[in-house]
Amino acid sequence: MNCLIYRDYRCEVFPADEGQGWEGVVTGAEGQCLGTFFTTCQADIKVEFDTTVNEYLAVCEERCFTPLPPAT
Repeated sequence: MNCLIYRDYRCEVFPADEGQGWEGVVTGAEGQCLGTFFTTCQADIKVEFDTTVNEYLAVCEERCFTPLPPAT
């Protein structure tokens, strides 16, 4: 699993150092990092990614920021 897409945002997933889990980097347009996550369970990667995107958008709304656009 390398790249996931949710709400047009992208996520690159990598094995964590020393093989102890998975790290995800959520990016928007022009590859800007919008958030990261870590999980020890490969089955939880998609849930963690979706949660990270939803939390990013919620924080932007709460603080009246315009979210960075998703990747095109």
